[in-house]
Amino acid sequence: MKRSRCNRSNQGSIFLVLCVTGVLCVLAIAALFAVTYLTGARKFQDVTDSAALSVAKRQIQLAVPLNAGLEKDNFSTLMRGSNETVDLLTYNRIVGQLLLVSLNAQAERNDGSISALSHANQLWYAVEGSKQSIGRRLSDRLANASYASSPFQEMVNLSNFNMLPGSNPDFRKSQYKVSYMHAGDCTNVFVNEAQIPSGAELSPDALSRPKGADGHRYIRGYTGINVGNAFSIQGTPIMPGCAPHLVSQRAFNAHTTAPTTTGFVPPNSFQSSALLDPSKPSLAFTSCAMVGSLQRSYPASIPGGFIEINKTGNEPATVLELINRAGLNATESIVPQLLQRAREIQPDLADDSFIDLLSQEKIKTSKAYLTSNEANGQIELQSQPPASYVAGTSPDGTDKKFGSDLIASADFTPSSGFNNLLGVLTVHSAPAGKEQGTEDKQKAQKEGERLKAIAEELKAKAESQKAQSEEKRATSEAQQSRVEAAKAQMELNAAKASEREGKAQLLKANAALAKAEADHNKKAELAAELQKRLAQAAIARAEKEGQLAETIKDKAAAENRLSQADQKRALADLRLAEAEKQMANLESHLAQASAAQANAAPTSQPNGKTQSNDTAHTQVAKPIHLTVNVPGSNQQSEPSQTNSLGNTVANQEDRTRTIEDSAPSPTPTLVVQNYKWN
Repeated sequence: MKRSRCNRSNQGSIFLVLCVTGVLCVLAIAALFAVTYLTGARKFQDVTDSAALSVAKRQIQLAVPLNAGLEKDNFSTLMRGSNETVDLLTYNRIVGQLLLVSLNAQAERNDGSISALSHANQLWYAVEGSKQSIGRRLSDRLANASYASSPFQEMVNLSNFNMLPGSNPDFRKSQYKVSYMHAGDCTNVFVNEAQIPSGAELSPDALSRPKGADGHRYIRGYTGINVGNAFSIQGTPIMPGCAPHLVSQRAFNAHTTAPTTTGFVPPNSFQSSALLDPSKPSLAFTSCAMVGSLQRSYPASIPGGFIEINKTGNEPATVLELINRAGLNATESIVPQLLQRAREIQPDLADDSFIDLLSQEKIKTSKAYLTSNEANGQIELQSQPPASYVAGTSPDGTDKKFGSDLIASADFTPSSGFNNLLGVLTVHSAPAGKEQGTEDKQKAQKEGERLKAIAEELKAKAESQKAQSEEKRATSEAQQSRVEAAKAQMELNAAKASEREGKAQLLKANAALAKAEADHNKKAELAAELQKRLAQAAIARAEKEGQLAETIKDKAAAENRLSQADQKRALADLRLAEAEKQMANLESHLAQASAAQANAAPTSQPNGKTQSNDTAHTQVAKPIHLTVNVPGSNQQSEPSQTNSLGNTVANQEDRTRTIEDSAPSPTPTLVVQNYKWN
């Protein structure tokens, strides 16, 4: 009897062990399946992220062709290669050219032109202002899910999902979306402030702060740049120096509305979604990515722009000579405008290089063009129209005429850059009479010296304008720093308010917790504890926001101090340029006095007698009365009334050298106060 009971007990133990073992095996299999499935799902999420980045990389290259007519006539020279298509990178280059044309039109409107702003408005409609514009066509192409499915699916197909039997990942076109992120950040096009014409103004928030070691100021994207209260230009942020990167879905969804209601601007961010298993709709994965341009940034320019020059007569002459014959006022007015327009063609053009081109390269034909060499991109004079020439295009600015048609004249009509025309210069010079060889050489020598003095003065004026531009930029940056400091202060105040609110919530939660403990209400106790944790989290978040606001405020203050230092340095450069200009004017006056002395030298007559040129004309030149004051010195130079003109100039030069030799360092500047006939 005892043995049978023992056998039944052993059988029961064995059965129990078998049951437990079976349960453990089932649990192990279920756990293994769950781990495998979760691992596969995690891998698919990573694949979705990679595929979204692939979409962002491909979308920045998605392009639309330029239409024939206005678009190709104005923007074909901006396109990479010969396919004449526009993607996000070249779209911003078109925006840069449109901005330069609009600034030129604004300056010309202030000068009395009516048609310039109308031409700029036509280009704005072609770029982003109409439903057939480049911006609208590119936006529609980027928002089309069919173009995003290919790069997404290619990346997914490279992955192995054997751990998930029956899975068939598929791109969901219905969930594809676009967004307009990082408003106010940089496009991939920067502006050289020397390109901005006199009389045009660019709002301080139109350009970014200097970015990187190159110091470029980029056009801000998704920021309206108002031109003449006629239209608003917007570019697309491409984040120069950044690669395509993932963004949060919350930030993506916050910017799905287009930033402008008056035109069409392309998006820069894209949402991609895929379904892991069609039989399980809940297993969907979504990822968002934004484009980036890395090192592909460009200066704002009109590379196909040109300036037409019309010349009368067959005499070869340089541009500076032709303009100078119409008078010094013509040179001082026309040459700076030519330099500003030339920088729109070649943004890195140096002052010296352009002045040398105007003063050394002779025009031998009746028509020439200042334009860019297609091979090296350098400004040069060509006798043939450039490839970007559009027949029938007339300048849209107000002409400015100098000199007289009877002797010499220079007529310059600026143009906005519509159809690539940046201005027309017409120079007329009456033929000179035949002169003696010696006199011809003397005249040529004097003319060369005068042109050299003019070139030096133009260079000094260009430096002065550059210093003024730097001062203006420093002032703008200082103002922007103050605005950002005020914004940081507002954020700091908001963070402190949030901190106070969080502390109030904490006190309220503690009171509720105490009441719950008193009432022995477990549910209320848990709710109060949760409120306490939320309040503590709110306080921690407010403290972090306060620290971040303090950091932003300190950074804005440091940038403000840096901007003020730049402003002082620009002012010092401006004063130095003015001093150099005064010295150039003094040297010009002394050169004229030397020329007068040479004209007054005695000449030999046939009867052996000697008489002066002035005596031959029955006029006696009285001595020039010069008074020279030297800042920091009590000495003055006044010639004797009985001295001749030559002795007066010689004494003037000797005394000048004496004063300069005895003057303390640095050498003071000579200022001529009186220059007249007694």
